Amino acid sequence: MKRKSLSLLCVVALVLGFSSCQKEDTMDQKIALAEDEAISDSYFSQAIAETDDLGDVAMVFENLPVDITAKTAGTSPVAPPVSGSRVVTVTPEVGFPKTITITFTDWKVGERPAKNGVIQIVITGPMHRAGTSRTITFQNFTIGGNLMEGTKTITNVDGITVTITLRGGKITFQDGTFITREVSRTRKWIAGILTPRFIWDDEFQIEGTVSGVNRRGEQYSVVITKPLIRRMACLWLVEGTVTIRRGDRSLVLDYGNGTCDDLATITANGETREITLPRTPPRRR
Repeated sequence: MKRKSLSLLCVVALVLGFSSCQKEDTMDQKIALAEDEAISDSYFSQAIAETDDLGDVAMVFENLPVDITAKTAGTSPVAPPVSGSRVVTVTPEVGFPKTITITFTDWKVGERPAKNGVIQIVITGPMHRAGTSRTITFQNFTIGGNLMEGTKTITNVDGITVTITLRGGKITFQDGTFITREVSRTRKWIAGILTPRFIWDDEFQIEGTVSGVNRRGEQYSVVITKPLIRRMACLWLVEGTVTIRRGDRSLVLDYGNGTCDDLATITANGETREITLPRTPPRRR
């Protein structure tokens, strides 16, 4: 009788919107949530990388602002090998705003997954002029066969710092599951500034928030609790922490101490575990 009474109380609690009777996620479920956040962040960052890489093609550079903190990365990487094709058109060739259309066919950069489809970027002025913006949209664009949607806007604040918003962001994975993603961030250029036409020694410091619906259909939010560090030569973020929340549950995803690798740790309920971030999105059920 006690078991039946407890079950009834839980049903009533759930109907009334309480979460006290919810089962705590297993560690595997926490790992899945962390993996999905890392993959989603990486995919949308790769779209920005394409726009940065093609800035010179679009003739949108001008004199960079002087910043005493400007530096190149400690060890300058070489550009990774590429395969497939990437066709770029710029309209108009002279003057602003410009529309850059990039058509990808099995385009691979290093060990990153293949890109197919179209990215379109509207640029209001030279990339590093304060007040200019880039608006990025996707047309049947996939990374590793996973469909990406949304409108990403990058607005230059002072030549070094930009604000980044993503509206209507969505990744539909090959297994039919999807993640939605709304982003509000700031990104500061902290290395590679002296080589503006070579992106692979660039590093950025990132702060801000993310929200959306995860692959289990649950609302989630992400807050950067220690600034993230992204190196363009690395597939994953190399440093920083985020707190991922769903309802009254949370976990901390830590990308490490600056090493360019696929390792991270998650901490939840006092337990910490090291994980290896997957190169391709795992299937979810």
